[in-house]
Amino acid sequence: MKKNKKSTKEQWKETLFQLSNGTEFWIIHNLPETQGLNIQGALDNWLVRTDKYTDKSFCDYINSKRHMTGHIAMTKKEYEELLKEV
Repeated sequence: MKKNKKSTKEQWKETLFQLSNGTEFWIIHNLPETQGLNIQGALDNWLVRTDKYTDKSFCDYINSKRHMTGHIAMTKKEYEELLKEV
């Protein structure tokens, strides 16, 4: 299950993930709502491939496809640290 929070910028979305095993985390991403390239598709594909149910693992999975899609994901902590640098 996911829940989008207000975009921090037009292209960035904060999404809360609540997995069936009780794991919960936010990630910041620029994936579109387009069918096939959306965050839900990425989540579905990651869930069948991972045994590490963490925000960092999910972001690493999305970022591993960056060369094909151009999409980026980061943990909430990484995003907050990035904002401090700006």
